[in-house]
Amino acid sequence: MLSGMPWTRIFGDINLLKLYQHKGFFSMTNRPNGKIIYLSGISSAGKTTLSRELQRTLPEPYLYLGIDLFIYMMPPGYWNEHPDGFTLEKSDRGTEIKTGPFAQDLGQAMLDTIENLARTGRNLIVDDVMLSQDYLESCMAKLAGLSVLLVKVYCPLEVAEQREQARGDRDLGFVKFQYGLVESTHGYDLVVDTAANTTEECARQIVARFEQSQF
Repeated sequence: MLSGMPWTRIFGDINLLKLYQHKGFFSMTNRPNGKIIYLSGISSAGKTTLSRELQRTLPEPYLYLGIDLFIYMMPPGYWNEHPDGFTLEKSDRGTEIKTGPFAQDLGQAMLDTIENLARTGRNLIVDDVMLSQDYLESCMAKLAGLSVLLVKVYCPLEVAEQREQARGDRDLGFVKFQYGLVESTHGYDLVVDTAANTTEECARQIVARFEQSQF
């Protein structure tokens, strides 16, 4: 890409890279891998609020990254309109989110981003909904060799449904559909209960477990 820039005719590719590094445009120094706190839980379990509290509590800076951030990147119409995006299917089991090819690629892009950020030295708090054991294991395989604390953010069904009703910012039924699927997953390093504990208490539990792991 650098060879297409007019400045390379003056500086040459290698010298231009050195110029950028000298001027502070980017750093080429090796950095240790970042650490990841990976949160999984049903919608309305309190993952986003807990993530922000963790950012305030942790002694080092952590970036927040979740699937909602990637959904906001999509073109208009790819949420519950275009079949290639995310579409909602309501039934007596709740509201299921169907994923078309573009939505599936978006999910892969999120995992690629998590890996790339961590392997270039950025600490991360990830906010996700792991709906199957296969997905959980594929995520952990993708992040193999990195320091990952996998945390289930638990909330009883009835409490989460009350929160879902009170939020008013999304379709109802996500909690009902996701609950059994998320509860069927296993292999977590820690489970925190956002109904039995305050957000601050949950954050302290995670930080304590993280420190015990000696990442």
